[in-house]
Amino acid sequence: MNERITGQDDAVTQRSLAPVPAVSERPRPRWREAVGAAVLLSVVETVRTQETAASA
Repeated sequence: MNERITGQDDAVTQRSLAPVPAVSERPRPRWREAVGAAVLLSVVETVRTQETAASA
């Protein structure tokens, strides 16, 4: 579905966005990505804990 919007001298074409896939249609993250995300979150949590303890 394309709509044509005309302004002064230029014509701009708007296109509809691609639909977001349903949860069941999304690819599952690879185990490396899942483990990497868990490690990153753990590091962030540790840093926040240390910052909180240092500022108290």
